Amino acid sequence: MKVLTANFISCAVKSCKASPSSFPLHFHDAELEQQEVKFSPQFLCNILPRIDWDALRITANELGFATLADTKPENDHLNNEQMLRDLHRLLLETSVIEV
Repeated sequence: MKVLTANFISCAVKSCKASPSSFPLHFHDAELEQQEVKFSPQFLCNILPRIDWDALRITANELGFATLADTKPENDHLNNEQMLRDLHRLLLETSVIEV
């Protein structure tokens, strides 16, 4: 499952849905796979408003990625190509293949 996908889903178990721990999904001792995907800054800029930034920061930390900014990038920061490439690598090129 891509990290991007994990940002949109929650635990589906009935007893889990009522719990605040149902989102984001938590990955501990997860196996990761990197798969190259064509870089599309426009796609990232379009999808960014839908990302739950706090959940993404938790997931990134659990998966061992560098700390993301405290706040979601907006406006001028969307022109920062390195930041967009880092997000692209995390969201689109990283998959959790085993938990």
